[in-house]
Amino acid sequence: MSSVGAVIVTYNSARPLPRCVRSLRDAGVTDIVVVDNASSDDSVACANNLGVTVVASSTNQGFAAGCNLGAVRLPNHTLLFINPDAWLSPQALTRSLARLQDKQVGVVGLGLTSPAGQAEEDSHGPEVTLGELWRRRAQTNTSGDTGWVSGGAMLVRGDVFATVGGFDGDYFLYWEDVDLCKRVRTAGYTVVSEPSAKVWHERGASLAQLGQKTRYYDQSADRYFRKHYATPIWLTQRFLRRLHRWFTPQVR
Repeated sequence: MSSVGAVIVTYNSARPLPRCVRSLRDAGVTDIVVVDNASSDDSVACANNLGVTVVASSTNQGFAAGCNLGAVRLPNHTLLFINPDAWLSPQALTRSLARLQDKQVGVVGLGLTSPAGQAEEDSHGPEVTLGELWRRRAQTNTSGDTGWVSGGAMLVRGDVFATVGGFDGDYFLYWEDVDLCKRVRTAGYTVVSEPSAKVWHERGASLAQLGQKTRYYDQSADRYFRKHYATPIWLTQRFLRRLHRWFTPQVR
């Protein structure tokens, strides 16, 4: 199997970044690319001081585009996408790589867990259809085949990533992971979750405004349904989502 290369997309992430990089190196990952999305803090300087490959973007193109910029600098690698406010537990990489021994597995989702030890509700889930839309966070700690896994800690075969064309850069934030997993499954590979590969995640370190997060989330959800489903379905989900916001005004 090819060596593992890590991609970290930063946006005002100078504080948590060293811990993330340290955990990667402790796991034996030496090829690390940090893509900075025009941070206003010291993220770029911090990354340079850590001795990783740094790609400093002059504009914030979003998470998906940032991941793609990092991936092209890691040819012939198995790709680990990880958030800067996350860090690997000692056995996380070994356990997730073991799932890739099955050649049909294209993507492995690691077990995102809060620092208090609680599994994240939106770490993976079934294929998102109109009927499943409101159950997107239904799966938390189950292992095996699934519809999608979170891009917060995701291991992807490099050749599979190239085959499907990487992330769709038209997603600015959210749903790019669901979209990638759908295309991976359409290409004939499976997506699996491995909750025992724990990744500690300190949520919300780089984007604090819930209103802004909610707008990005809804825009990306709309794009996903418009891209993958017939017009009546994506228009229906748009209406239902707007109705849903009366009761749940913000995402986390």
